[in-house]
Formats: sequence, C-alpha cells, structure tokens
Amino acid sequence: MLRPAELVFTIDNIAHIAKHSVIADEVKEVIEGKPIFIGAKLNRIMAIGPTNFGRALVIVLDKIDNEKYYVVTARDANKKERLKYEDQKRRWH
Repeated sequence: MLRPAELVFTIDNIAHIAKHSVIADEVKEVIEGKPIFIGAKLNRIMAIGPTNFGRALVIVLDKIDNEKYYVVTARDANKKERLKYEDQKRRWH
C-alpha cells in the first residue's frame, strides 16, 4: 500500500481516539514512520507501528480516495499485533 498523502481528522474521530489516550500527532508519527499495512474488515486498512517514543499503535483507516484516508480509530497495539509488526519488520531486513 502506498503511504496515505492525507489523513482526515474530524472532531468526532479526534474525540474517539482520545478515549484510547491517543492524539492525532501520534497517528501521524506512525503513518509517517515505518508501519506495516494489513487489510481489515469493511475494506479498511490497519496500520501497525511505533510512535517517535516507541508506543506501538494500531490505526484503522478508511479510504476516501487515492490520497485521503479517514482515521476510524487508533489504540495501543496488543501483544499479537506487536509480534506481527516485529515479524514483518524482521522479514524486510
């Protein structure tokens, strides 16, 4: 998957990710870093990766068009997701 050129944030999704103690800047850090991208339910995309401070996040994106992606949710990655990220990274290096 190509890296999203623009992440779309609204009052609603900012409030939603805040419930998971995530802020928009952390989402941007993950997407601009070196995440892995996985297909998710409802034709959405799941990104897993670390913030600049090493916090592993899962971000679910909904494609608006070829460049814009709506941030559906973001939360801390669970152990299985962190392992999946580490496994994919090992394969690429």
